[in-house]
Amino acid sequence: MESDDQGRVTAASQKGGAAHSRRFAAPIACRGSTMSGGPHPSHQPLERGIRSVSKQVLAGMFALLLLQLGLSPVPVVAASGSTYFVDNRPGSDCGNDGAGTSPERPWCDFAPVNDHSVRVGFGPGDKVLLARGATWNQQLSLRGAGTADAAVVVDAYGTGPRPKIIRNGDPADRGLRLDNPSHWRISNLEIGHAGAGVLVYFTELFHEGLTLSDLYLHDITGIRGPGCSSDRVHISAGIEITGTPPPFSVSDYALRGVRIMNVEGTRNDSSIAFDWCNGLTAPLDGTSGDGLVRDVELNHLHLHDDDGAGKSRGCEGLRLVNVRDAIVLNSVLNREAACYTATGTAAVFLGRVRNVTIVNSMITAVPDTGSPDQVAVNYETLLDSVRVRNSYLADNAGPGVALHAIWGSSDFSTNTELSGNYFLRNSAANRVPCLGAISRGNNQSRPTGVIRDNVFVEPTGFLGTCHGGDFSGFIVSNNAPLASAAHGYHAAQGFGDGQGNNRWSYQYSDDGYTWRDLTFDRASGTWRHPSDASVPQVGRFEQQPAACGGCRVARAWTAPEAGTVTLRSRVLMSAADGGDAAARITLNGTTVWGSAQISSSDRQGTAADIHRLPVAPGDVIRFEVSSGRDIAPGPASWVPTVGYPAHARGWELNSATSRGPTDGWALTHQLTGEIVGDSLRLLSAGHDPYMHSPDLLGLDARTVRHIEIRARNGTPSTVGAFYFITDPDTSWNEAKKVTWRTRAGDEAYTIYTIDMGQNSHWAGKVRRLRLDPSTAAGPFDVDYIRLY
Repeated sequence: MESDDQGRVTAASQKGGAAHSRRFAAPIACRGSTMSGGPHPSHQPLERGIRSVSKQVLAGMFALLLLQLGLSPVPVVAASGSTYFVDNRPGSDCGNDGAGTSPERPWCDFAPVNDHSVRVGFGPGDKVLLARGATWNQQLSLRGAGTADAAVVVDAYGTGPRPKIIRNGDPADRGLRLDNPSHWRISNLEIGHAGAGVLVYFTELFHEGLTLSDLYLHDITGIRGPGCSSDRVHISAGIEITGTPPPFSVSDYALRGVRIMNVEGTRNDSSIAFDWCNGLTAPLDGTSGDGLVRDVELNHLHLHDDDGAGKSRGCEGLRLVNVRDAIVLNSVLNREAACYTATGTAAVFLGRVRNVTIVNSMITAVPDTGSPDQVAVNYETLLDSVRVRNSYLADNAGPGVALHAIWGSSDFSTNTELSGNYFLRNSAANRVPCLGAISRGNNQSRPTGVIRDNVFVEPTGFLGTCHGGDFSGFIVSNNAPLASAAHGYHAAQGFGDGQGNNRWSYQYSDDGYTWRDLTFDRASGTWRHPSDASVPQVGRFEQQPAACGGCRVARAWTAPEAGTVTLRSRVLMSAADGGDAAARITLNGTTVWGSAQISSSDRQGTAADIHRLPVAPGDVIRFEVSSGRDIAPGPASWVPTVGYPAHARGWELNSATSRGPTDGWALTHQLTGEIVGDSLRLLSAGHDPYMHSPDLLGLDARTVRHIEIRARNGTPSTVGAFYFITDPDTSWNEAKKVTWRTRAGDEAYTIYTIDMGQNSHWAGKVRRLRLDPSTAAGPFDVDYIRLY
């Protein structure tokens, strides 16, 4: 085996023909206690901390003296901080020799800022404001710490475009470097043409509070492993979190409380990378190091066309390594990982992580670059409780999700959840053998989890295996193929500026009953009240009601045709610090799901699924959010998918298309009849009528769970039943039976949906069905029988 300059086993040396994805350092390597590289940080923060403690001791002694003299201590007022202005535009009257604390006499460049960082460091309430419309080719270097109530702020001031930090395109260039931050907020910057955009570097543990928002990061390229740069960058990224932390254990962290919001990244090697030089093991206890960064929220990301500016040898999009308790939501990743990478490409790369959720997002169009993998989400190594929920994964060159097992028997990928997603046309490059919406490759370990409640239209199949992989560690249930791509309606993918486009419309109600259309606001890209009030509003991913007891806002879908639809969705509040809301689903004004209270403290949200819902043309399904009281909640993230399911097997039972008088069904006992016009007209002669389907159906119980029958019951019976046999168990008995309630003496047709999966014997390959339409004599007509 080969090793790189850091002593790690390289991907190329172990790869072999079968293991496609080798972009991660070996799980036992790169321990934090042995790392080197990166400039040693200044000792000023430590000295400042000592001085701060000394001041606190003196203040306490002085307060005690005052109390002994019978006097009250003078209350200590927290400093409000200083504001520093930087503006190099012509006419700014800037000068680096001044204090920089006035916009009339700002600093010209970052030299005094960087000097202040080294000599003093920035403290609570301090602000560094960069002039809009200005551009610098210089690294901004920042140190210091704020508090939870008084963060250190870097932001823009004035009018015009964001301030820019545009470097020379050298891999050694950095845009902004932030060392050992606690309680910093950095916003409204454009950074480009560097080896790293925003480099957040840690040599210490137990820092907290970092917010990066409203950033435009582009053309960050030039560094790609297997090794790392001197400042521990493994892959060039718009935002790079890395460092050389001291020895740590599973209970330690370098940073917690990270918020990255409203960030656009493009033409980078990677737009966002929590990377740690391709991953660190916790040296004190040998655990995976998954808690090095904790409590992470990535919201409203727009990462696209990360192709390394056409000159990279390795591209990804979002890289999450050494992370615990993270959520990615309301985000779009499109055409990510858009350059050839010998070790494989992925829009989202996951390694050494625990309790990570990707929800209500879109990951699309990873291009065919001739690379291995080319997947939307790559489950690489040392993973636990990673969930991809209610997201749109479509048109990727490779699978939507790749579940790898390539790092040996000590590796693990446990408690995976893939639920509520819409998989569409993945594995578009058709690069065998790893195909399908979800691919399980290799068998060096045994990944576990659940795959449930997804909908899909996948020409290469829903579940695919390659290189000896299998799904033996997974519970697979309730996944439904849709009739076609034209029969699937995803709210975020179909979002637009016209009412009714893609069958979606956007409405509000002041009383919960009368609905009116919202008006599209092009500046914000949201649907708003005609008065231009900020609420109610509906965006691509979110909806927010006004503050009143009866006020509701809805994303509405109108049925184009008759049939049965399936609904998949998850609703959660977009921000943990917003108010709560109530959610419900209605059909033509009648509640069919909910109402459910949605708490801002619950970052997992609530699944809002309806597996079968009959609709007629013009029926309106509304996904409604209300405040429930006179307090405006924050925005709720809710991105439903509505689709007409395909039936894996079915019998339409009409004279034009049926095969024979009963379309292959055998009228076995106490039944007579035949197909007349558009239905099978049956007559029961007793209390035990039944008929058998054709044999050797070969139904996969993992993907076929429901039977839908449209029937008219003219008997006095109110009970029907389906029996079944499987390939390994061919005996007809009561253990393999599911009953349902029918309407006795019905004069109209009714659609009944029977969940066969509630019977634990519905497993493996289902061979044949038996229908017992009633327990009484009389007529029973069947329009169709469909299996989903």
